[in-house]
Amino acid sequence: MKISKLVTSVGLIITVASVALWAYNFGNIDSLSCLYENSLSCGVINTAAVINGSIDYNPLMFIGGVSALVVGMVLKFLKK
Repeated sequence: MKISKLVTSVGLIITVASVALWAYNFGNIDSLSCLYENSLSCGVINTAAVINGSIDYNPLMFIGGVSALVVGMVLKFLKK
């Protein structure tokens, strides 16, 4: 398997998983910024979700997934 395909695939999986977890914890469009930043209000909402049994969401998961997607695509285009 090519490294670019592997990195892109991992990035896609992480990004989709982080969006799903964000939607489960935050659940509305008003908190869209919580997908990529960690403000005080995002922390309060996330803490309440964790207290109710959810998994702790961290925006670094989304940022890391998107970063891996970009790196994978750049590697793919550099090989051409």
